[in-house]
Amino acid sequence: MKNAHGFTLVELMVTLTVIAILATVAVPSFTNTIKDNRMVAQINRLAGSLAIARSDAIRFGREATVCVSSDQATCTGETNWELGWMVWVDLNGNNLMDAGEERQFVEGMPGGMTFTSNTGTSEFVYSTQGTAASGTLELCDDRTAETGRQVRVSSTGRPNTDTFNGCS
Repeated sequence: MKNAHGFTLVELMVTLTVIAILATVAVPSFTNTIKDNRMVAQINRLAGSLAIARSDAIRFGREATVCVSSDQATCTGETNWELGWMVWVDLNGNNLMDAGEERQFVEGMPGGMTFTSNTGTSEFVYSTQGTAASGTLELCDDRTAETGRQVRVSSTGRPNTDTFNGCS
């Protein structure tokens, strides 16, 4: 008899069974990794916007504001940051967004995430020295009892990101 080359049906079935078991174990873990990465990306977007506002306030010598906005034109006054936010510098100092004042708009969060202020903060206003009223924003996703992410703005205006236990 000639030497046979290839795999037997039994070998192929065992290999497929092992792959199926590994996939069953790995997929839930991979899903959590993806959700964690989305949360880190969102929290870093907000921290970046806060840092830009602080820098612009110092650079232009005018107040810069980061506020909740869903329409790219006005601050909503809500504390629901998942709607999106806007960064703008009040170049003429009238506390109103006027034509010619540049805005940076960040779209809302993907579904399944909540981004709220636990201190009732709907905006951060940076002074010409780069200081702002302190506040904390918390980001959670649809996994209950999981660690969330937060941005804390100190009175010096510097945003810091961290994890927190408190998502429900």
